[in-house]
Amino acid sequence: LTLFQEQEDQAGCAAAISGLGTIHRLRGQYDQAIALYGQAIDLVRGGTIDGSVGVYHGILANAHNALGQYARAMEMYTKAIAYAQELGDRRHEGMWLGNTGVLCQAQGQYERAIELYNQAIAIARELGHKLNEGVNIGNRGDSLFKLKRWDESEDSLRQAITIVDGAYPAGAGAFRGSLAHLLAQRGQHEEAHQLIETGLKQVEPYPEEYAKFLAKKGHVQHLAGDSR
Repeated sequence: LTLFQEQEDQAGCAAAISGLGTIHRLRGQYDQAIALYGQAIDLVRGGTIDGSVGVYHGILANAHNALGQYARAMEMYTKAIAYAQELGDRRHEGMWLGNTGVLCQAQGQYERAIELYNQAIAIARELGHKLNEGVNIGNRGDSLFKLKRWDESEDSLRQAITIVDGAYPAGAGAFRGSLAHLLAQRGQHEEAHQLIETGLKQVEPYPEEYAKFLAKKGHVQHLAGDSR
């Protein structure tokens, strides 16, 4: 950042400040991250529109989403999608559509989330991005589960696990936990238990995913009559 400031390189300063914001976000220091992402946007606002403008809006939306500031997050995701569409940046358009789906899902807007996931899946397939495809298919499965569309949910979750396994262990583990919960609802306790054991090992290194997984494990055990 110091070097870019000496060179009066606004774009470089914005990138460095955004990087500092990401460090704070990964530490869970979301207020500091939001302030830094806002500074990055201010530095590039009014200049030639390039991919960085939309990216900064998107990652700022991620931080607002983490804090449950859903209206602000939606505003930022909408801008990020618009910038990506203006530039023909299909990769980031798909990314922000999928993230907006996660936002809608967090607010209980499951039908809308599924629509957004489907758009993101179509773009991922168009670009050949298997990991993005798999993540959005799995997230769609979670929304379908909430709507009690069991068969569609199971199909999406199994597809997602097959696609992301190996490339994204935390995601594969999370989707195994969701599938285990679904199967336990249906009385298929043996496979549900196997999925829990495998998924637990995959998410254990990731504290946030691990905490969510433990809740799923509790549901599975409860449905199986295990009160531990």
